[in-house]
Amino acid sequence: MIPLLRKSDAGAVVNTSSIFGPSGAIGYSAYSASKAGMLGLTKTAALELAPDSIRVNALVPGGVATEINAGEKDGGVVPETPMGRRAHVDELAVAVAYLASDDASFVTGTELVVDGGFQAR
Repeated sequence: MIPLLRKSDAGAVVNTSSIFGPSGAIGYSAYSASKAGMLGLTKTAALELAPDSIRVNALVPGGVATEINAGEKDGGVVPETPMGRRAHVDELAVAVAYLASDDASFVTGTELVVDGGFQAR
């Protein structure tokens, strides 16, 4: 992918992590480690690719409503989320669209947290 992005005028990469990347979670050591690794990869790639006008950022979502967890109204991270619910997929989509857009032309190496206040606790 990088060679193709280098041929463009400007490129944007949006990696997906999780709130468990920066915060960790009991019982989720492998998952949390992989998501923390994604944040490190994002920052390193942002530094390495900035001279090529390629921006690299990470979306850091909290709990997300999916068909799999539809029956778990109050499960997962919902009790610990100040907004009291999971994110809707369209709320994450607009965050990704922003990071990939020209509106974020000076944004690289950052983590956009969309977690309903989970990390503010």
